[in-house]
Amino acid sequence: MDFVRIGLSAVGMAVILGGSVVAIWPQTSPGGLAQEAPIASPVADQDQAQVADLQTRVADLSTRVAELGGAESEALVGRIGGSRSGFDERYGPPVAYLGGGAVQYDLAGIGRLTVTFDNGVAQRAMLVAPRPAVLPLDEPNEADWSLDRAREIGATIVPADATFDDDATAGPGVLSGASEALSDAVLVADEEGCAPAGSRGFTVSYTMPSSDLVSAIEFGLDEQTAALAPTEPERSGRSQRGASAVANSSLGGVVAVNGLRMQAFDVVEDAEGVQPPAAGFSLVAVELAIENEGRRSVRFGPSDFVLVDKSGQEVIAICGGVEPSVAQVDVGRREAAEGFVTFQVPEGFVPEQLVILAPGARVGFNLG
Repeated sequence: MDFVRIGLSAVGMAVILGGSVVAIWPQTSPGGLAQEAPIASPVADQDQAQVADLQTRVADLSTRVAELGGAESEALVGRIGGSRSGFDERYGPPVAYLGGGAVQYDLAGIGRLTVTFDNGVAQRAMLVAPRPAVLPLDEPNEADWSLDRAREIGATIVPADATFDDDATAGPGVLSGASEALSDAVLVADEEGCAPAGSRGFTVSYTMPSSDLVSAIEFGLDEQTAALAPTEPERSGRSQRGASAVANSSLGGVVAVNGLRMQAFDVVEDAEGVQPPAAGFSLVAVELAIENEGRRSVRFGPSDFVLVDKSGQEVIAICGGVEPSVAQVDVGRREAAEGFVTFQVPEGFVPEQLVILAPGARVGFNLG
């Protein structure tokens, strides 16, 4: 019975079936991109069919595994930041397997797309015009795209909800963009289902062998954590909503109300959370302890914590923030929770009071 082996040779990765070399994929260039299509060795049609079947099965298995993670945002299907299954769905099975998580797709009439996946997510991609594979990318060729055409093509690889800086132009150099769908896919909700909000960044760069031609477009996810989305204080009066019990204390004091004991220990300004704040904002974290002496579990969410300044402006807590976070937590009967509640505040916002909206109670801590 024939079997398949995959090995490395001086020229690249080889698939060996029954002792015969069926196909060779050349080693990648220093940038991790192969410039040549697979080189087939003379073998029987039956062997070629078996290898093609094996490649199809691997692609199908990868797709099915990726789908176990849940439905993918339409904005990421077959785009940077998307899953392997989304690329297979959009472009069909890869035409080459380059190793290291990289696979290659053939985009009819456009060129060769090489995508590198890490943990099922497309971290990097490079699209090369349908030019001779042996020709360096910095030498122009008649198959290269015009700049306008390259812009159109690039828009089909970045997330569909991509946004760019106001002064960014889709042209030469490196462009920076952001995507909320991308952030949602990368920043997983915590155990309580509290999903951080923000936009994950990516870059797009063009290789231009001449002033009006583009030979390749490269895409990559930013390594840094996405920043939080900007938020604005409100005057909704949420911190003054009615309750059957109202209690106030100073920082460090203990409040006991409706079977709950609460204490605010400290305020941390310019705090560092799981995600950095949006430009022009900073994080303020308040360290809390909540003890449930009642008979029922009590659940808190971000909107139950309100930070108020002297003028009455209010902001509610964010998901996550400084760890350990208690912005969204269930405090069971005879249990306690201790950690931080984090707020994103704009420049000039000086917190004066923390208000906690508990079941049937409103508790305030003066922070001055």
